[in-house]
This record gives sequence, C-alpha cells and structure tokens, in this order.
Amino acid sequence: MAPTRTLPLRIPRVPGEGLDSWLDALAVRNAAPLSQMIEALGLSDGMSRHDFAKPLWTTALTSQESEHLAFATGVDQEQLRDMTLARWQGRAIQIDLQRRRVDRHRLWGRSCGSRYCPACLKETEGRWQLSWRLAWTFACTRHRMLLADSCPSCDAIPRTRANYLGTLPVLGTCPTESGDRLRNRCNQDLAQAAAPVLEEDSPLIRTQRMIADLIEVPAETTTAFAGVYGHPPIAVRQILADLKTFAVRVLAVARDEDLVHWGNNELVQRCNEFRRSPLTSYRGRREAHIKGPWAAPTDAAATGIALSAALHALSAPEPSVAMDRIAWLTDRLQASGSETAHCDIKRWSTEASSELAAIVLGATHREHGRRAVRLHYRSTIGRPRQPVKGLDLPRARAEKIPVSLWDTWTLRLMPRTCAGNLSWATVQQALAVSTLQVGAWINLPQAMRIFGTNIEMKTLSRTLETLHRDEAGVEILQAITLLADHLDTEGAPINYARRREVFGRRNSFLTADQWTEIQ
Repeated sequence: MAPTRTLPLRIPRVPGEGLDSWLDALAVRNAAPLSQMIEALGLSDGMSRHDFAKPLWTTALTSQESEHLAFATGVDQEQLRDMTLARWQGRAIQIDLQRRRVDRHRLWGRSCGSRYCPACLKETEGRWQLSWRLAWTFACTRHRMLLADSCPSCDAIPRTRANYLGTLPVLGTCPTESGDRLRNRCNQDLAQAAAPVLEEDSPLIRTQRMIADLIEVPAETTTAFAGVYGHPPIAVRQILADLKTFAVRVLAVARDEDLVHWGNNELVQRCNEFRRSPLTSYRGRREAHIKGPWAAPTDAAATGIALSAALHALSAPEPSVAMDRIAWLTDRLQASGSETAHCDIKRWSTEASSELAAIVLGATHREHGRRAVRLHYRSTIGRPRQPVKGLDLPRARAEKIPVSLWDTWTLRLMPRTCAGNLSWATVQQALAVSTLQVGAWINLPQAMRIFGTNIEMKTLSRTLETLHRDEAGVEILQAITLLADHLDTEGAPINYARRREVFGRRNSFLTADQWTEIQ
C-alpha cells in the first residue's frame, strides 16, 4: 500500500548510515512503533512476519519500495539506494537482486549480522553504519578501534534480526530475542562494549583505509596496484577477490611468527582462537564453522590480520618485491604439503586472477621450482605467466635456433665449477632444447624430436640437471628465458629449420664410429 502522506517529523541521515538504522531513528522521532512506521512508509506490501524480522530492504530496495520511501521522506531514490548494500553490488559483494540475498560464496559476503564500533554508536546516539555489515570492514579508522563482533551480554551477532515491531526501537542496543517471549530483547547498550584500540601506524588501520578507498571510490577500476597487475586498469572487484583468496591461505597455514608482523600478541591470540574454532553467522548465532574456507570470518582480528598480510603482498611496487613478500607463505604451503602448481592455485578460488597465480608461482619457484617448471612459467624473470599449450610456439622458435646453441652463448653459460664433468657438445644441445621449453607446455622428448637431437635423453636430462644445480643455475635459466623472448620478438637472420631439412637432422648424421668404419 502506497503512503498517503509524507512524514510530519523527519530526521536527517547520519553520513554512512544504513537504511534499517535510519528507519529505527524515524520511528523514534515520530514516537511510533516500528510496525506502524513501516506501514506509513509503504514498505509492508506482501511482507510476511518472517520478512519483518529480517527485512530485505537492508540488502536492496525494489523500485516500488524506493518510490514509496522517496515520497514519504523526501529523500532522493539514489540516496536511498546508497543506504542499502546494493551500493556495493558487483564491487565488494555480489547480490542476487531478485531474491535480495548476498552471495556468501563470492567475494566475502555476509548474509546477516554486523560488526560495530562502540565509540561511533556513542557519538551518534546509536546510529548504525552500513559499512559495518561488510566483511571487508574490521576496524574504525576514525577512533582507531577494532570493531566488536558480538554483544558483550548475550554473545549474539547484532543486527541479525530487526527490532521488535510492536514497540519503539531502542537505538544502539542489542535487539536479540531473550527468553521465550518475542518482545523480550537483550537490550544491552552496545556503546558500552569493549574494543581494542589500535596504534596510528597499525597495519590494520592502514589496510582498512586502503580497502575503504577501494570500495568507496565510484570508479570500477584502479591503477593503484600496477606493481602486481601491470599498468592497465584492473577491476576493483578482482583485487578484492584476490585479497580474499590470499587471506584464506594466510588463515590456513600462517604461524604465530608470521602473524606478529601485522598484529600484536592480543590480536594474534584472537586470530588463533578463531582459526582453532571458526564461527559463522549464517543463522544469526555463533556456531561451528562447517561451510568451508570461502566463508567470511566473523572475527575482526582474524579478518584484519589476514587482509593486512594479503594487501602487503598485492600492493608491492613490482612483481619481484611481491614474490619476496609472500615467500614465507609459499614456504608454509610447501611445509604443509599443499600443492602450488598453477592448476592448484586456480582451485583455491574460481575468482583468483592469473596475476595472483603468477606471483605465488614466482615465489614458489625461487626456492622449490624444478628446472622445466621455471622455464614453462618464465618465473626467473619478471612476472610469471601461464604456459602456452600446443607445439606451435616451440616449432616457430626452433626455426631461429641451431640444434647446438651458438658457441658464444654456450661459452658464457658453461659453468666454471662443473665444466670438467660436462661435454661441450652435449651442453650446446641441452641449452638449445631448453630454449624451446620457455613459456610453452612441452616436455624434453617433444623438444628433442623437434630438433632431431642425436644424443640420448638420459644424457641430455642429466646434463640439464647438472646445469640447474650449479650455483649459477638460476642465472642460466634467466639467460635462456631472455634469449627465447628475444628470438620470439626479433627473429633470426637464418631459418635453421629449413637448413636442417636440406642438410639433414642431427639424428640422421653419421656417428664417429660409422665414419671411422667407412674410412
């Protein structure tokens, strides 16, 4: 039913306030029970008792509800939309607009409940900030306080259900049902709750400010993370998805000595308590977390520490710095037995970007990568990337390389410490074969067949492993990768594939014994 008149008494919205909080304030201003206020605003059409208990307009308004509210209150419809979670649709959360439900599987959506800042509630006389409902919000940058997660009296997560409809709302108190009777509520003054005060230079405060800037700026893309993502603008949604993916791994494998970089002992202890017995708020109660690692943490300390670690890595000025910053995480993953191949990283989350996979791979390969894997992903230089499938790239590159790498290149790449144990001719062919593996999914036998190499694979493989284990092994791989990139872009004056076709391949040449016998 549409409202027949505008409200006689109105109250301005507190900056950043949520719609449900503002409706409570309107009810108090007009001295009317919440049920009467909802009916006067034209929001009661087709609503059941359950809908009143958990109103959907906190998440998003229908066009009809928006029109009714705008008429009754005189507030612009766009401002009304900004008082709902739809304000961050597609950026910080994903909403099923038809059902008006937050998707808990994507990004870090909370289906119900909210954190809160006791100091803000005291300042505003109980008005509730909309951003507190986001899993991304864990600290108040104004008061430098970690947000409270639950009511200090009943331990329930606030704002899971609406205030009792039959009476005037009591602003800033816990509306959780208490006892058998519906109208009995906890009514704990949440402004009196205790919350840890953070230092001005706390990593959690810096992280909260950076995340707030990301989700509040109207632009859908940003170039603030060019060090990891490159200079083209990257979607804010993708950055947040990568932060979530990284943060989940931090909560899974980090140790105390890792976590203390982003929080003091009190915060680390809280984080560990959550990790030992995670809790969720899906039914509005604190219960054992059985939904999987995609669920948003209900503990502000755990959220803040995990996101601070993730942001520290993704905000690096260049990929190599990012790899240095996450080396501790890849070490923990290796120690826990977790796989860190490209396909494994993609399984961490369907939302993980190729750039996140690249820096994790790069950090992993620095200490634990095999020779072929480092060449496939080009992880010894710059930003690693996923290898190209098929043999087109190796075949095109083989046209620009002789079967035995040029003498001048081999001379520079031949290790001094183990040169006496290596055959010059074998090293030449081994280096040439390795060049075909750069940036491509191609194994050693396939590369040898393209060239027509005339030495045994066992000998070639042993030679390559000897080169890789040398103290200059990483530099050798870097040189081979740079050579492959140069040949791909600049080409070569000689078509070596045509030369091999005309004069024959190595494996069709006469051996030394055959030549001696002929003589």
